[in-house]
Amino acid sequence: MKKINFILFLLIFAFTTSYVKAQETIFEEARTVYKREQAYGLIIHTSGWGVNYRYGLYNSGFTRRIFEGELVGLKHPKEIQSFSSIFDTSNGYVFGKLNTMFLIRGSVGNQKTFISKQSVRGIAISMVQNVGLTFAYAKPIYLEVIKIETIENSVVIERYNPEKHNQANIIGKGPALRG
Repeated sequence: MKKINFILFLLIFAFTTSYVKAQETIFEEARTVYKREQAYGLIIHTSGWGVNYRYGLYNSGFTRRIFEGELVGLKHPKEIQSFSSIFDTSNGYVFGKLNTMFLIRGSVGNQKTFISKQSVRGIAISMVQNVGLTFAYAKPIYLEVIKIETIENSVVIERYNPEKHNQANIIGKGPALRG
C-alpha cells in the first residue's frame, strides 16, 4: 500500500509541476536601451562652487565608460569679505587675498551596475571607478584703488600688492575677467 501511494504521489507531482509558475512578475515594464548618456550639474559646497559635465557610453546593459569634466572654484575658510567705508557703491573684496583658485578636473572611468532599477521608485546598486587629473589655476586679484595725486584723485585698477595697498586706498574688487 505504501508503495502504491508513493508511486501515485510521484505521478501527480510529475504532471502538476508543469502547470505551476513561481517567481513571475505581475507586470512587465518596457525597458529602453540607451547607447550613451549626458549629465550636467552645478556644485555648491562650503568652500565654493562649480559646474560639471558627464558623458557615458554603454558597453553593455550593465557596464559603461564614463568621461567627466569639472570646473570648481575654491575659497579659503578664513576669507571675510570687506567693503570700502568711503564709497557706498564699492564692490566687496577680501583683504590680503592674492589669488583666486580654480580647479579643472578631467577623468575617465567605468561604471558597473550590479542591481538595476526595476521600477520608477526603485534603486540601483553600482560601482564607479574613475582615474583623472586635476589642474589648479591661480588667477591674480585686481582691485580698484584710489591714486592720490596733487591735482585730483583717480581710480585705477591694479594687481593687489600687500606692501603697496592698504584698506584706506582700496575701493573694491576689480573686474572678474581682468588678470
